[in-house]
Amino acid sequence: MKKYTQDPTNFRFWLLKGWLAKGSKDAERFFEQAIKVGPEDKTFSRDLKWYFNLLREKDYSSGLSSSKYEGQFSNTSIHAQLSTTTGKDFENRNEYDRSLKRQRDRYLLNVIIYILIITAAEFLATSLYGFGYGLIFHGLILTALLLQSALSARQAEQRLYLTLLLAPLIRLVSLSLPLQNFPLVFWYLVIGVPIFISIFIIIRYTGLSPKEIGLTAPNLLFECLFGLAGVGFGYLEYLILQPKSLIHEITTLEFIIAAFILLIFTGLLEEIIFRGLMQNAFSKALGKGAGIIFVSIIFAVMHIGYQSTLDFLFVLGVALLFGLVRLYTGSILGVSLAHGITNIFLYLVFPFILK
Repeated sequence: MKKYTQDPTNFRFWLLKGWLAKGSKDAERFFEQAIKVGPEDKTFSRDLKWYFNLLREKDYSSGLSSSKYEGQFSNTSIHAQLSTTTGKDFENRNEYDRSLKRQRDRYLLNVIIYILIITAAEFLATSLYGFGYGLIFHGLILTALLLQSALSARQAEQRLYLTLLLAPLIRLVSLSLPLQNFPLVFWYLVIGVPIFISIFIIIRYTGLSPKEIGLTAPNLLFECLFGLAGVGFGYLEYLILQPKSLIHEITTLEFIIAAFILLIFTGLLEEIIFRGLMQNAFSKALGKGAGIIFVSIIFAVMHIGYQSTLDFLFVLGVALLFGLVRLYTGSILGVSLAHGITNIFLYLVFPFILK
C-alpha cells in the first residue's frame, strides 16, 4: 500500500487520492488522472469499478459514471472494460442500488422525524408557558444531530445532519442571548454573528466549495431583477402580519444601518443556511425535489412564532420558489437579495407608509 501512496505513476495512487478528496470535482479530476496513467489489464478495470462503488457510497448523487467520460479516454479499449457487465456484476449492481434506496429511505425517515420534533419545539418555544421546554427540546435536537453526524460514515449523511442542526441552533441563540438592552433591529446582528461563525465552521469541516453553496453569480442581471421581487413579497407579508417598524423614524443614517443589518443578517445569512447549505445537503441525500420541499418546510416551521397560519403558508410558498430559483440558477444571490429586501420593506418601509 505504501508504494501506491507515494508513486504518482501508479493509477492506484490517483484512485486513493480521489477517495480522500473533499469534493466531487477533485475526486473526478483524480479519476481522470488515474485513467491517463493506468495500464490496460483486468486489475485496472476491476479497481476502476471498485472506485466507482466507493465514490457512490461517499456521495451517491454524484454524476460520476463511465458514460460521462465518453470520448475523453485516450484508449477505446478502456471503454469496453468499464462497460462490460457480467451477469454477476448485474446482480451486484442491482443489490447495490437496492442498498442505496434503503439508505435514502432511512435518511428520509430521519428527516421527517427531526422536522416533527423541531416543529413541536418551535410551538413550545414560542408559547407563553412552554418557553423553557422549547429550549430544552431544541438543545436535545442539536445534541442528537451533532452525535448522529459524528457517527455517520458517509459524507452525504454527515452533511445532512450538520446542516440541519443550524435550525435548532438559530432558535437557541435567538432565545438565550440577553438582548433586552439592544435596539430591536440590532438583535439580528447580535444573533447573526455567532450563527455566521457556526456556518463558517460547518463549511470548513464539510469541505463545501463556494459554488456548491451557491455563492456565485452566473447571471448577475437576473439575480438583481429577482431580488426586486422582495418589494412585492414584503408588501404581501405586511398585509398578513402588519408588524411595527424596527426603527422609530426614517432618518437616512438609521435607515441605512437597519437596512444593511436586515440584508446581511436575515437575507444573506438565512439563504446561506437554507438554500445554500441545507438545500445542497438535502438534495444530495434525498434527491433535488425532496431537498427543496423539506428545506422549505423547515424554513416555514421556523416562522411559527408569528402565530399566523396564513403567514406560514405564504412563507412556505416563497421558500419553494426560492428553492427552485436556487436550483436552476445555481446561485443564492438573487434569493438573498429578495429575502433581504422583503424584510427591509416589511419592517422599515411599509409600517410608515401604510399605517
